[in-house]
Amino acid sequence: MASTRQKKPEFLTSPESPFPDKYDILGEAAILDHLIQSDNPDPADPLFPRFVQYEERLRQLQAINAAKTAQPPTLDQQVSGIGSLETESEDLMTLHTRDAMRVFVGRPAGDGQRAIAGGRRVAASLRQLWGLSSNDNPYADWMLVQFDEQMQGVRQALTGAAEQTMRRLEDMRQKGLSYSVLKSAAPVSVNLGFVSPYGYAVATAVVEFDWLSRVVKSAQRRDVLSSSEAHDLLFETKRKCRSVFEPIVRAAGLLMREELRPLTRADFLSSDEAAMKRVAAVQGLFGMCPKDVFIGEKTPRHTRRSVRLNDAELRLLESVPFAEEGAGAEVAAGLIE
Repeated sequence: MASTRQKKPEFLTSPESPFPDKYDILGEAAILDHLIQSDNPDPADPLFPRFVQYEERLRQLQAINAAKTAQPPTLDQQVSGIGSLETESEDLMTLHTRDAMRVFVGRPAGDGQRAIAGGRRVAASLRQLWGLSSNDNPYADWMLVQFDEQMQGVRQALTGAAEQTMRRLEDMRQKGLSYSVLKSAAPVSVNLGFVSPYGYAVATAVVEFDWLSRVVKSAQRRDVLSSSEAHDLLFETKRKCRSVFEPIVRAAGLLMREELRPLTRADFLSSDEAAMKRVAAVQGLFGMCPKDVFIGEKTPRHTRRSVRLNDAELRLLESVPFAEEGAGAEVAAGLIE
């Protein structure tokens, strides 16, 4: 169960702080200097959440100092003093089945068994790819596009299977047998707190699988489904989830390597030796990036990419060899083989 005890503040404090919670803005600035000095701070940096809070506190401090002066604040000062949006309460995911919890937490390697990536790890990998995408990495865009498309298919399969099973239960209701859907006597609530929207996409798939598991087990208990039918249905849907999860974890691990992390679209136009090595390496690992993704015609569902190439650079990109239409999915799916 999620703990309700108050956590220790995840920031430095100082008795001289002007903030009620004694937030040490100078101390935090020293720790976050590399993000403060960056023109494009990396959302994948472990300190990025503290950096977001630092910027918010800096705006608050500016507002405090402005209030001390005799001059009324300007409109620009009032606008900059508006804080970032925050949730009023914790984001929680409540699960009723062990099957769904296993899909979320995965399985570590051990006792002769290989590790299985769970939704929590996949959410972290997607956050890394989301950060690389903001730095104009075309292969991060490609992996996110693949995830968007494949996850949509998984969710449709989950919803369709649950609706079909519910119709069979409803048929029994019309014949005089009213059945309810099973629920846990002690469901588990997990605090999400994801930074990227992709983490919530994973959580949505997990709760939809949890609902399917409840519906299927309800049908099995009432003899609407046989034990083998229930097992095969849940096994197949878990396999579909993991078939999307595994390539994402693998791709993020490769693209976050020190040698590949600086990769951008500009590398494909550069004669710099290091850039050419990055291009050769990423094409060797993943194959050719699909043209529509590479030139920005097809983008991830969620992107923070701010780099825009000029017309001359776009014309040069048009001359870069690309994968044939439809080949991208085969390459991405083959990452785990």
